Amino acid sequence: MAYRPATPCLPLPKMSPEELTFTLVLVSLYVVPATFFVLRRLFKDPRGCWSKYFALHLLCLLVSYVLVVELYRVIAASSVPTFDPYDILGIREYSTKKTIRKAYRALSKQFHPDKQLGDSLAASKFALIAKAYEALTDPVAIKNFKKFGHPDGPSFHLIDFKAMSGQAGMTIIALVYGSMALLGVAIAMLSGDKYKPEVHMENMSAFEILNRCIREVKQPLAEKAGGDCCGGGGSLYEMDAEVVAFLDLLESNQVISTLEHRDIARIDQDHVKRDMVALYYFLNERKAKELELTVPCALHTRITDIVLQLPYLIEVFVEFSIKVAAEKKSDATTVLTALRLLPALAQGSLTVDAAAIAAQRQRLTTGGKVPSLKLNNVALRVDDETDVFPRDWVTLHLQLERSHVAVGATAPLAGTLYDKKSKNHVYRRDHAWVVLQNASTHHLLGAWKIEDGHHAVTDALGFWAPPIVGDVLMDLRVLSTVYLDTECHESLRMKVVSANAVIEEITSDDDA
Repeated sequence: MAYRPATPCLPLPKMSPEELTFTLVLVSLYVVPATFFVLRRLFKDPRGCWSKYFALHLLCLLVSYVLVVELYRVIAASSVPTFDPYDILGIREYSTKKTIRKAYRALSKQFHPDKQLGDSLAASKFALIAKAYEALTDPVAIKNFKKFGHPDGPSFHLIDFKAMSGQAGMTIIALVYGSMALLGVAIAMLSGDKYKPEVHMENMSAFEILNRCIREVKQPLAEKAGGDCCGGGGSLYEMDAEVVAFLDLLESNQVISTLEHRDIARIDQDHVKRDMVALYYFLNERKAKELELTVPCALHTRITDIVLQLPYLIEVFVEFSIKVAAEKKSDATTVLTALRLLPALAQGSLTVDAAAIAAQRQRLTTGGKVPSLKLNNVALRVDDETDVFPRDWVTLHLQLERSHVAVGATAPLAGTLYDKKSKNHVYRRDHAWVVLQNASTHHLLGAWKIEDGHHAVTDALGFWAPPIVGDVLMDLRVLSTVYLDTECHESLRMKVVSANAVIEEITSDDDA
């Protein structure tokens, strides 16, 4: 009856144009963003993207494309028929009004909804027959049909969302949902790039290797620490040779035994431990391949650049921790661990073992003297007061003595792994960091760097007293920035009293 549906290549079920359009829209909601992400990954990482999951995803996408093409062909061929009143009534063109009336009566009786109770399309067929009869008998309808191709005139071309179907409906719905999907993807991409840290292209390779190292080492590291690996078909057999060598190296240097299970489980959240494990891998890369070397003799250029920048980044991190210490209670353990990275990187070993100490001894520029630090004359004072109140500004006075530096002399530039790379780099300067923490809560109270390189240095540190009343046990540590296993510490006790208690004591003395 003027409908000649196209024969699809795929065995599609019998569906109305509305159902076909809805199916096409649903498939398009998957095809559009999936195509974007697949192409983006192919251009960004053409070699590393070919996994079994990516191949399966690509196969599903190709099948979806075939389905979209077939649905479009069927909808385009069947959903927008040409309105031909002569074909609808089954008569020839230029038939008389009597013939038209006779054909209309016969078809209206045949397709009347009251007589076609089992046919769900009887009402639409009956309405179509009535519209065809109107187009051939009513003067206004005849004029509209000759001018616009339909008895309803130009209003037929307006969008009727209630009766919308076919190609026009498919196009509008696809545009709406497709635009929403593309807008969401664009917003996600733009906002993601806005807040991502900028990584220089020259350092991208090292950055990706660092992430890969953490992902592949974490689980086997936990298994080795627990003794569940390598006992017979462990996960080491599924790893590449570099990671296996790295784990063997950790085990031989007794690093794994010092890492507790809770530390391994939190390695993703603890950036300091994560960086230590990753940097240990790089700094000992040559050690794993050439076991006769005690420390690596060379590093990749990009990795060396990153290592040489770390002292400045660590100092920025420590200074930021000091600024927020009073409000946010920074963890002093993290600060100490970060500062210990400085001598570890300077000497090329993140473990203080016999080999690392021996290599450091060979580089000494102190005339054979072993680097050593000592604290003298440590005292706590509050200006113009004898007692310490909560939130008071307290000054810590100390004297730092370098035993490896002669009296009256200045510390020479230290011998490090990077002397040939940069003779005056910050790694070579014999500085010291002073860190004061609450011994009970490990909250950072204050920290500063001593840049004076003389034998004996007198300095002072100001910090805010804790907002509590009572005895506060504090731990004072001084760490070298260039020498491994070179630090000293001293325990301090500070009594914080309440202002009300002092007032009551003064009042009682006056009464007496």
